[in-house]
Amino acid sequence: MQMKTELNTLRKEIHEEFGTECLFLLEESPTLERRLALWSRTNILLVSSLRTGVCLSPVEFVLVSQLSNNLSKSAMMLSEFAGCTRSF
Repeated sequence: MQMKTELNTLRKEIHEEFGTECLFLLEESPTLERRLALWSRTNILLVSSLRTGVCLSPVEFVLVSQLSNNLSKSAMMLSEFAGCTRSF
């Protein structure tokens, strides 16, 4: 619970300084359609986890970035523990 409080505090500070459109903190599992729409508007993807199974977010992000001709403007940072790290 302490981590959630710290994340919300950081999110509020970032929103106050840079606006609400620069950072989205998702706590639920969005549908595929919502994820693809989000990836189409995203320039940076950060996947930080200690342990995951199959992590498809980076694959979806790269695919949508490539299809929308934004791949050269995109950046992705993956935890070494993310399930797809060895794919990239």
